Amino acid sequence: MLWIGLFVNAVAVVLGIGVGRLYQWNISKKAQVSLLSFLAALLIFSALSNGFYLFSQFAILPLLKALFVSWACLVISSIGFRKSPLHRFFSAYTKSAQESISDSSSALNNWKKAIRIGSAFYALSPLNFIACALVGIYSQTSESWVLIPFIVKALFDFIGSLSFSNSLGISSLAIAIPTAASQVLLVWIFAQAAYLSFETDAPMKMCATAITVLYLCLHSAIVLLGWNKSVKLFPYTPALLLALIFDLLLF
Repeated sequence: MLWIGLFVNAVAVVLGIGVGRLYQWNISKKAQVSLLSFLAALLIFSALSNGFYLFSQFAILPLLKALFVSWACLVISSIGFRKSPLHRFFSAYTKSAQESISDSSSALNNWKKAIRIGSAFYALSPLNFIACALVGIYSQTSESWVLIPFIVKALFDFIGSLSFSNSLGISSLAIAIPTAASQVLLVWIFAQAAYLSFETDAPMKMCATAITVLYLCLHSAIVLLGWNKSVKLFPYTPALLLALIFDLLLF
């Protein structure tokens, strides 16, 4: 169960590149809107399943503590990220990755461009962190709904790969390298944290991290539905790592 999502995501990237190269297939605007609504519904279902699971496993008081910790982590993450140099670095890196595709004078070859694209738009995607965190923190369980964000991300990556395959050719396969590497690392980090939490009998059992994932899933769904286009999701993503630290050290 733990590594199924990585396999699905890798297959989606390769399949998207193959379909894009062979059939030059593009998804219509109307189909994109319908697909985004479907993906938003999947994320909402994942968030609700996460919430019901937490309520069925833990008492109200620990959940309230975890809710407060999660809220604090989200606030700290949002404010801290926007004021830190990381915000400018990631913005510049994403912009340069996008511009390198159309810049024929760039010193980067297509393979290096693909790796940069994979890093900027696949590995550093907030949805990537959400999917890896959810699978990792529930690695001690057998809940199948934890794979839903990975399925959503796989569909997103499939659509993105259709486009990038037209401009980067077969070199776009390199997109899968930073994507898979980031997922292996993130899933391992959150899975190890969950293992330590259960082994040490910590009262929180990754509750704050789970609630943070729940919020980010709902936030992602709202963005996909077009209800909140002004607020970016990425500044809230580091809250996952902050919540993980709080779960392990403070409780």
